[in-house]
Amino acid sequence: MASMIRKIRAFLGTPLGIVVEALVYAAMLILIMSFFTGNGLFIYEAF
Repeated sequence: MASMIRKIRAFLGTPLGIVVEALVYAAMLILIMSFFTGNGLFIYEAF
């Protein structure tokens, strides 16, 4: 497990890792923006 964490940290230090990390954060932001109603609730809380 520790070796896998080291490999992930090393990957995130590469230019490709930075791009992947940016894409993950962009996907999270898009999902939050699409599921937030603007009234303090997420869509799944209204059901």
